[in-house]
Amino acid sequence: MKTIAFHRAPGEPVVMPLSIDIVVDSALVMPDKPLFLPDFTDRWSAMLYPAYRVSRLGKSITPKFAPRYYDAVTLALRIVPTDILQNLHNGLHPTGMVGVFDHCVAMGKWVPVPLDSEPAIIEAFGVTAELTSEQIGVDHALSALSQFTTLKIGDVIMPCHLPLSFIPAPGADFSAKLNADTVLSVRIR
Repeated sequence: MKTIAFHRAPGEPVVMPLSIDIVVDSALVMPDKPLFLPDFTDRWSAMLYPAYRVSRLGKSITPKFAPRYYDAVTLALRIVPTDILQNLHNGLHPTGMVGVFDHCVAMGKWVPVPLDSEPAIIEAFGVTAELTSEQIGVDHALSALSQFTTLKIGDVIMPCHLPLSFIPAPGADFSAKLNADTVLSVRIR
């Protein structure tokens, strides 16, 4: 199983070469489990992503047919070591290291994907955002990614990071709603 996080905001185009992080299996925190801040740095940022579950095997998928390849959506909270990320950017190094440490992504409960005409209403941090599937860009992200790798059942695509972030601290509780359903609830330790 692969989890791929795109470095793009909603509404931005998916450009080549792809700017992505591959998140390892051990980085995922299952629903209702705490998210632990590792002690190798004390500078963290937490970002919220929509996440889509791949439901069938595919390669070289066009955006038109991409909706056939995912069946569920949730929200994911990803913590990133900001100082390490900044050093990697400044040195023009690949940023893949930020996706390899344990327990850095808390996945929410999977729910059916809303109809294409229905916007996703996301509530977090006391803010409500309404995004269309075009703004989220999952079809273009999935299509672009499938040009380089075979997508398999169970893979997770995080096509954009939402403009909602915070500095995580031990003891903090976080929850987020997708279309009025609380899909993500996590305690940071």
